[in-house]
Amino acid sequence: MAGLLLDDDSDIDCHELHHLPNGTSICHFVKTTSSCGIDEGYINYTQLLYCGFSAVPIWFGCVLLLIWWLFMFSGLAVTADDFFCPSLAVISRSLKLSHNVAISFMY
Repeated sequence: MAGLLLDDDSDIDCHELHHLPNGTSICHFVKTTSSCGIDEGYINYTQLLYCGFSAVPIWFGCVLLLIWWLFMFSGLAVTADDFFCPSLAVISRSLKLSHNVAISFMY
């Protein structure tokens, strides 16, 4: 177990955190291992789950993140409905296309 907390983490994968004994060592592992970092985006969900929600059970943190995921997708759906669909309708009217053909622009 102690071998997982090396300074050179180039060959250590992030899934190794499941072999660590407690939440403190898991949080330290997630913060210091480069494969647990994010390439894109603003929120490191792995670090949030194992360090930010360390006072609650992991399943509860996963439920909170699932609720957050549903909230984000509903926001995306509302944004698409309010902004993308009316623009698509104007484009289809301007080009004299049927709405069925205009839907293919979405893909």
